[in-house]
Order: sequence, then C-alpha cells, then structure tokens
Amino acid sequence: MSTATLPQVKPQKTIWQSLSLFLPPVAICGSTLLAFLLLGYHPYAEDGGIYSAAIAAHMDPTLFPKEHVWVEGHTQLAWFAPAAASLLRAFHLPLEAGLLLLHILGLFATMCAVWRIAKHCYGNKSSSTVACLVFAIGAGLPVAGTSLYLIDPYVTARSFTTPLMLFAVAFLLEQRWQRSAAVVLIAAALHPLMAFWGTFLLTFLVVGRNRNRLALSLCVSGAALAATGVVFASAAKDNALLHTLALGRAYWFLSQWAWYEVFGALAPCMLLWLLARGEASGTLRSITRAACWTTGTAFLLALSFARLDAHTSTIAKYQPLRALHLVFAMFLVMGAGALVRVLPQNRRIVLFAALCLALTTGVVSMQQMLYSASWYLEVPGRQSRNEWVQAFAWIRGNTAKNDFFAIDADYNSVPGEDAQGFRAATLRSVLPDRAKDGGIASVMPSLAADWQNGVEIQTGLATHLDASREHRLHAMGVKWVVIAASTATHLPCPFRNNTVQVCRLML
Repeated sequence: MSTATLPQVKPQKTIWQSLSLFLPPVAICGSTLLAFLLLGYHPYAEDGGIYSAAIAAHMDPTLFPKEHVWVEGHTQLAWFAPAAASLLRAFHLPLEAGLLLLHILGLFATMCAVWRIAKHCYGNKSSSTVACLVFAIGAGLPVAGTSLYLIDPYVTARSFTTPLMLFAVAFLLEQRWQRSAAVVLIAAALHPLMAFWGTFLLTFLVVGRNRNRLALSLCVSGAALAATGVVFASAAKDNALLHTLALGRAYWFLSQWAWYEVFGALAPCMLLWLLARGEASGTLRSITRAACWTTGTAFLLALSFARLDAHTSTIAKYQPLRALHLVFAMFLVMGAGALVRVLPQNRRIVLFAALCLALTTGVVSMQQMLYSASWYLEVPGRQSRNEWVQAFAWIRGNTAKNDFFAIDADYNSVPGEDAQGFRAATLRSVLPDRAKDGGIASVMPSLAADWQNGVEIQTGLATHLDASREHRLHAMGVKWVVIAASTATHLPCPFRNNTVQVCRLML
C-alpha cells in the first residue's frame, strides 16, 4: 500500500531576514551620506581647484586664453578631465552641480567597493556594514606624509581611481582576473600615476597565493628596484631651478617626513599583522602580507632613489610613496571587520562606538582647521563666507573671459584663504603661483622658467607702490590685480571687502 507524499513546506522568513535584504543598499547609501557630511565639500580648494578648472576648460574652450598650459598641466596626460566634461555636457549639467554630482558618485562607488571586499572576506552583511561605516568616518584621514587624503573633499581623478582600484582588489580576491585587469586599465586612463602604484598591492596579492610566495615577492620587489635604478641612472642631472622646485615638495622625500608621518606609514601594516594573528581566514593574512611588501618596496624605492642629494628628482616626482594610498584604504576596509571580532563580546558595541566617536572627532576637527574661513559644505547656490572666494565670485561675474590677472604668488597659503584656487573660482587666467603651479613646473621642466618669472613678478605685490606694480605687470598683459584690502593704492578698485580688493591697472 503506497503512502501519499506530503507536500514540502518552505520555511517562512522572519521579518528580520526579510529586512536584511535591504541592508546592503541602506548601508552603502548611508555610508555615502555620512562620508559626504564628515568630509565636507570644497570644490575649488587645493587639487579640486586644479581639476575643476581643467573640466571647465574642456566644457568651454574659450576660457583661459592666456597661460592655458597651467590649467591643463596636471591633467593633460589623463582622460579624467575631458571625460568628466563630456559627461556634464551630455546631461546638460552646469559646472557646479556637475562637480557635486561627480563627488557623490565617487563616494558611492567607493562604498560599493568597500562592501564587496568586506563581504568576500568576512562573508556576512554585518561585517560589511561595519567596514563601510568605518571607511566613511575615516575617509578624510591623511595618508601619512604623502600630501594625499584617503578621499578628497572635492572632485579629482582620485575620486574614481580609488573605487576602481578597490574593485580591482575585490575582483582579484574573487579570482576574476579579467575584470580586475579591466578596471585597472580604466583607472590608468583616469590617473596613470595612482593606478601604477596601486598595482604593487595587486601584484603582491597575486604572488601571495603561490606556495613560493616569499621568493616571488622578493623577485617582484627586486625587479621594481632594478627597473627604477635603470631609470634613475639614465636620467639627466637637474639644473639649479629644477632642484629648487623639488626641494619645495618635501612630501616627495621620505627623509623630510616627520617621525610621526613615518610611524603613520608603518602603522597600517603593524596593526593588520596584529589583527591577522587571531584571524581564521587566510584572506586577511594575504592582504596583510601584500600591504607589508608594498610598504617595504615603496620605502626602499624612496630611500634609494628619491633622495635630496640625488643628481635627479626624476624618481622623486613620480612619488613611489603613493603606493601607500591603497594600503591605507585596505587597512580601513579589513581592519574594521577584524577589529570588531577581537573586541570583548560583552563590551564590543561600547568600545566600537567610542572608537568611531574618537575618529569622527579627529576628522571633523581637522577639516574645520583646514577650511576655517569657509562653510563646511560649499554647495552650489550658497554664498561663500570666505572673503577671498567672495572676491573671486565678483571677478567671475564682472570681468571678461580674456582678462588677465595677477595675485600674490603665495596667496593660497594666506590664513583665511583656505587654499581656494583662483582659476577654478574665477574661470579667469592668472600668472602662476608658487605652490600648485610650482607642482606643475616640477614635473614639466619646460615650464620651470615661465613659472619662476611669474612667481618673481607676483612676489610681494602688496608691498609695492602703484607705479612699480604697474610697471612689472603691464609687460605681461595683466589687466587686473588682486591685493590685500590693507594695501594702499590709487588704482580704481570696484570690489573691496575687509580682506581683499580687486583693482584695475591703468593702461
């Protein structure tokens, strides 16, 4: 006698299991918003000014008719600026709104990559959520003494190379070699230097999977040292001006770093090693080994060839210590999940919350110190409270596109200026400054003489009499000068506030 087969009843999902399906998008979007709020947003500051001016020039080729080379100098070897400009044109977005959208998109892509790496390594959504949270809080941290932030509070090519290189790591861990190579190539098109140094960590991750990983890692490090040595030996000797320019970039030289910067560069490897000791998974140990080999190789290259007494600054200007950027990113991704596991279970939430609070306080305090005279979020449509930016906004709205300006060569290091870029904020041509344009001249020797001439002409503008000031600037075709409000002048100055005045030269 046969018995009837009872139908299989699928187990009902609990409400918490159902809600967990929404955890990834909620965690990623929430972390993106948190990173945006904690980082702040300063679209024309520091490197953001360089990239936003380059994007504007691609959107409107009539901008910057004079000294255009200073606008495209840092970006001409990469596709980021023209690609960003094409994207904004395609969607009919104005520059300010487009920059904000690109910034948020870069943050979102970064959080997606962080989630994917953590999910692969720890296998659960809670650890991925923790990784995204910690990464969002620590996104504004400086990368030792490299003059880089983990994530910039403005749009640069790094806004997209960082998530791309993190996705390359994720694909590598998943053994999707072709996808990993593809995103590295895209990153190289956007920012060749960051992609190149980022491949060191990827390479050490690959060889770390082999049983002969020690020998292979030594071979990779040795090959990097030998290839760099060949480039170093064949490079021409720097002239006096190029040597002076290199000396102005202290972050190029490890010997110029403060002790706490050196310690900060080594700390991620040391902490990862301590966390990896109690980790059952081999992934964290593999990443730790790759991070240590990358850091060691970068230090070796810098100490051997990026020296102050070297005959050339060729290796120094390629900044091998930028390899630490991806190491720092992986430290936050992996360290967050591993740290939570080693915390005492009965105090885990309290200790983790205290750590996040301390990190948040540090990041916010640093951002407020760096941009003390500006709004924390300089979003489109909001009038700036920075009086330098107010002057720049007046210039943008009340002068012609082909007008040529002069401003003190050290203007972006004046207290209260907050490193706001003149070209980006005004969309007008200006003689080269000492800091940012000096960086361009240091990697493009053909511009060094023009940079030196422009800096000499603009040095001490506020201390010169009108006749001397006009005599120095007329020959350069300058029509306007931006000087401190306290500077005595008989020139007509249609804009003036408590800090700065914009004056027209008498032709």
